[in-house]
Amino acid sequence: MGGASFKSRWIRFFYVLSEEIYRRAFRVRSLFYNARRTQIEMGCNAEKCIVIPNGVQYERFCNIPLKQEDGWVDIGAVVRLAPIKDVKTMIYAFFELASRVPNVRLHIMGGVDDEDYAKECYALVEELQLKNLIFTGRVDVVQYMQKLDFTILTSISEGQPLSVLESMAARRPCVTTEVGCCRELLEGAPGDTFGIAGYCVPPMYRQGLADAMEKMCASRTRREEMGRIGQRRWMLTFTTSRCWLTTARCTTKQLRISLGVTMAGIGFELKKLFRRKGLFASLRAYGYAGIICTGPMLLGVLLQLGILLLCSWAGAPRDQQDLLVCMITYTLLFSLTVTSFFSMPVTRYLADMLYEEQEQTILPSFWGSGSMMLVLGCTLYGLFLLVSGATLLQGLLCLWLFAEMIVNWNAMSYLTAIKDYRGILCSFLAAIVLAFGLGFVLVVLLGCPVLEGMLFAVTMGYGLMMVWDVVLLYRYFPQSEESPWAFLRWVDAFLPLAFTGLCTNIGLFAHLVICWAGPSGVRVKGLFYGAPYYDVPALLRF
Repeated sequence: MGGASFKSRWIRFFYVLSEEIYRRAFRVRSLFYNARRTQIEMGCNAEKCIVIPNGVQYERFCNIPLKQEDGWVDIGAVVRLAPIKDVKTMIYAFFELASRVPNVRLHIMGGVDDEDYAKECYALVEELQLKNLIFTGRVDVVQYMQKLDFTILTSISEGQPLSVLESMAARRPCVTTEVGCCRELLEGAPGDTFGIAGYCVPPMYRQGLADAMEKMCASRTRREEMGRIGQRRWMLTFTTSRCWLTTARCTTKQLRISLGVTMAGIGFELKKLFRRKGLFASLRAYGYAGIICTGPMLLGVLLQLGILLLCSWAGAPRDQQDLLVCMITYTLLFSLTVTSFFSMPVTRYLADMLYEEQEQTILPSFWGSGSMMLVLGCTLYGLFLLVSGATLLQGLLCLWLFAEMIVNWNAMSYLTAIKDYRGILCSFLAAIVLAFGLGFVLVVLLGCPVLEGMLFAVTMGYGLMMVWDVVLLYRYFPQSEESPWAFLRWVDAFLPLAFTGLCTNIGLFAHLVICWAGPSGVRVKGLFYGAPYYDVPALLRF
């Protein structure tokens, strides 16, 4: 009686503690919907409860080929040898299955957590004389998955098992026990209409587990269909990019409510980077912030420095060097001026769509805003180039470069939402390598005209950056048929933000124009003016 009394008191204390935690919490995160429902039943405000599932990396699993037909049905279990995984029930169920189905193999992949339990499992296999059961130990799951037809999980307790997510990502159906969110993974959350991606049975139910595995073994066609359903469900909900997007959206919600500010999610993550100690951590944080905020500009400045070195190496006349720097500088400033008017309203629109969980509107707005900037910018800059004194080829290259910069500047506003800083950094570095490498080949090795050759190399560098960033956006945001012009309402509603962005840009770079018109400025060619000893240092300072 004393033990029972203590247990009831402990349970009551747990409920009181949970209620207080739920009352004070700003957000309560769950891995799956059933857990959220339990939290609400325990007294948590439903508006505080959010579901952010675990994710599995897209590239690792989506292209794993299906196993070739070889007369065997191979079953995989990615489990630790521990009592909570109930490997003994798995062994007994496989023993029953092997008596019904010929040519079936079970591969148990995982390390040993409990030595005594592992010995009991090995002894049980010997006792049952199971010849087709293999303990592989720790293996590369991605490589081993190619050998499997489907997977099983017999745990008596789980949250959201990654082994099931990995199996779904690799188009392998599953047989699992009904623990954690396994049924939700295989049959879908509320509103999911994809279908069934496997079978779910009660824990420690040998007969039910054997029956489910037998049904799975009976038809390769059924396994392949279930595998496709599982992968589609995973791609919609459980890729790491989707989970990062959900986290970014929830972060944006929190910032909006607590601070009254809408951001696309960059500040929150960078704040965590700045909190880390050490010189390298600080440099990393500043580097990410700089590249994300000024990537195209920083790329232009670095390319200008590299161009001057390559031109000197190739023996290019000074007037050509000055003209090349002028053309790149003008293209940078023109593109930045055009995009600066739209960037803040677009960022506001992006943040609001994430807040409202309308991520299907993101990609259409990217192309809508980008096309408007391109039409307006290319028209104005094209007219300037016609009367600037540039040759036809030079003008076309400058206009091509200008269009790429427009897309890149616009992409930076959207890329802040996904927080894939490594991907953004890689696009930046790849652009530098391509531009320098191609410029060296064209100008130094092949002897092409310096100005046109370097302009083409720079254009290719920005082009690679543009393609890379667009691919990132398509990986993280869903395609849809939404209107690409919805963001215009935000431009109208937040017109002061648009003028703030434009005036900020003018204020940042007006000193360059003033210097060009002053005593240190020189007329390089036609309408191209510059201050050779001021432009690059000034941009580098920026």
